[in-house]
Amino acid sequence: HSDTVLSLEFSPDGKLIASGGADKQLRVSDVASGKQLKVFEGHTHHVLGVSWRADGRVLVSSGADNATKVWDWLKGERRKNLDGWDKEVTSVRYLGASTRLVTTSGDKQVRLIGDDGSAPAALKGTADFIQTSATTRNGQWVAAGGEDSVVRIWETKSAALVTEFPRPED
Repeated sequence: HSDTVLSLEFSPDGKLIASGGADKQLRVSDVASGKQLKVFEGHTHHVLGVSWRADGRVLVSSGADNATKVWDWLKGERRKNLDGWDKEVTSVRYLGASTRLVTTSGDKQVRLIGDDGSAPAALKGTADFIQTSATTRNGQWVAAGGEDSVVRIWETKSAALVTEFPRPED
């Protein structure tokens, strides 16, 4: 990258690493050799999140341009632009082996959405800028946290908020 690296994720087989940066690019490199294999361009601002689909054939990236982009790793091209966020999309993760994603954003939202743009759904209970997310390997659970210092966990099938880890009292 020609600027700050802001997101990283290993491919499912661990042989590749995808990186997103302030240079507006998503790059994929071979872990063993360090050789850069592909550069995906299309974001108009920092790339803040990246995730591989479980089959290793598709990547998704999120950015400070209020967008999420789906990339075909094998063809080396963009498949889809996903729009609809009012602020930067701070993280993106595939849910298990599915084509469903979770995104977090500065517009105080945690969303589930198909990588084709289908069936968007907001997970309830957030109150501030959301910075990051995590998912279980099977995609059953999503966690997110942000500027209110609270970690929240949802069950993805029901979209139910299961628990919150509140900010410690000073």
